[in-house]
Amino acid sequence: MSELLNIRKGYKILEIGTGLGWHTCLLSHMAGLEGKVFTIEIFEDFIDKARKNIREIGLDNIKIVHGDGTLGLRYEGPFDRIIITSAAPDVPYPLKQQLKDGGKIVVPVGNVFTQQIIQYEKRGLELKEKETTGYFKFDPLQGRYGFKNWW
Repeated sequence: MSELLNIRKGYKILEIGTGLGWHTCLLSHMAGLEGKVFTIEIFEDFIDKARKNIREIGLDNIKIVHGDGTLGLRYEGPFDRIIITSAAPDVPYPLKQQLKDGGKIVVPVGNVFTQQIIQYEKRGLELKEKETTGYFKFDPLQGRYGFKNWW
């Protein structure tokens, strides 16, 4: 998924789903010191662990936010790249709005049982599907634009 983002030094990246922060660290390295990574985690239990992991590595171009990742971070956008690390029924509308023109978003799209990783590119107001990869099983995206009643 990270490779599909085609990250360059200096990019502003939004990650939905921090987890323990390891993937966030990878994105940070890809964006370089001049880049910035914003990451949103809905489960508060993960945030302290992620902060600890990121601090131990010594990265300072990362900002962790507790909240509903499907809403994005309107006040920090637009973003060059967005990655969603949980299965989504579709690309959440607010994230489409927060992506720069020419920017890319990578997300596992499907139902709660199986998804395909899709890379979209924003052109004007539209998202164009650029590449679809395999079949996978991710945890369902939580939040306003995630799966409803998936359990």
